[in-house]
Amino acid sequence: MQLSDDKRREIIVYEAFLRRAAQLELPFLLKGSYVTRQYFDDPADRLPGDMDWLCLEHLPDAAAAQQTLNDWATRVTELDLGDGVRFRSFRENAFWRMIDYAMADDFPTVNTDLGYWLGDGELQELPLDVSFNLPLSVPSVPLRYQPLQGAPFVVPYSAPLALQVAWKIHQTLVRPRFKDLFDLLHLLGHATYTAAVRQQTLQALLAECRADGTDPGRLHWLVEGRLERLFADPSAEAAWNYWRHGLRGPRQYWYVETAPTIINVSTLPETLPDFAAQVRAAFEAAGFGAELAAVPRPSWLPAAVATQTATLRYHAGNTLDKAAARHWSLLDRIWQWFK
Repeated sequence: MQLSDDKRREIIVYEAFLRRAAQLELPFLLKGSYVTRQYFDDPADRLPGDMDWLCLEHLPDAAAAQQTLNDWATRVTELDLGDGVRFRSFRENAFWRMIDYAMADDFPTVNTDLGYWLGDGELQELPLDVSFNLPLSVPSVPLRYQPLQGAPFVVPYSAPLALQVAWKIHQTLVRPRFKDLFDLLHLLGHATYTAAVRQQTLQALLAECRADGTDPGRLHWLVEGRLERLFADPSAEAAWNYWRHGLRGPRQYWYVETAPTIINVSTLPETLPDFAAQVRAAFEAAGFGAELAAVPRPSWLPAAVATQTATLRYHAGNTLDKAAARHWSLLDRIWQWFK
């Protein structure tokens, strides 16, 4: 798909940071869309967003987190590879937004800005997200990374395929997004997605569902392609019409990205039923149908209420969303009554 000049510059700079981090081999794992697209037959079919990292060391408090993250970011930004990108040393503007507040979360995520010069251009900035204290049930894997420009290189630590799929399924059960479903089509169809990897996925998924109270039975709806059961407000049809075709409804919001901004839409069907059929076929081909017998059917709570409750459970785990926590308390009582 065609890249805008801004997007091309963004990818080149992020990949320059990644190339430097890979050479240092410090215990930071690459996750998110920069990993996922490497599993596509054609990575150009999926444009990445921001670059996401996970620190593999346990960071017990804010002071330890700041020291570890500052050291990593400084060493990466001060490495000169002569590739046309120069980073501002992180020591010149070392900060992590709300790191003290984030420490209250089980798996904190903090954010900073990377200053850089591309060629003879002016100083610009890109955001960088880093999570930590997230235990991995499946070990990290090295990744042969093909950048937008330049020779391939090896990223020593990346999210394994099993966890990529588990995380995206869990996201879909809690707060479905069509971009995650699109990614799942490609991840499930990858040659390395074997029966053993599927078992790792299910174990990781069930553990995440236990941790935040998500009903794992909702997996039945996903595997069966019953996407309308997973969406609440907006409906699956309304969300699809906006995401795929740009038809904005009363519940569509400006900050929700549409398919043409991140995906080669020529690879997408026009209608939701056709896309749902692709989802169902992908899960069936990956062997999930045989696994469902061990997963209880979802609660018979009406789908819209069940979906809204699952979403609020997800938000209630975020200490920044106190209002969601209050709403979750009420809906959880309704949930328990219906169960």
